[in-house]
Amino acid sequence: MVTASRHYCGRKTNENGKTQSLASKIRRKTDECEVIARKIERPS
Repeated sequence: MVTASRHYCGRKTNENGKTQSLASKIRRKTDECEVIARKIERPS
């Protein structure tokens, strides 16, 4: 699911509108993804 997480990183909604269960899983990981993105943008 690493590629899927990266693919949906920064996307609040699933444009394709495929399985909602997948979308909710991605939505849960959105916060983690944003945190990682901030770390990449601003390395401590």
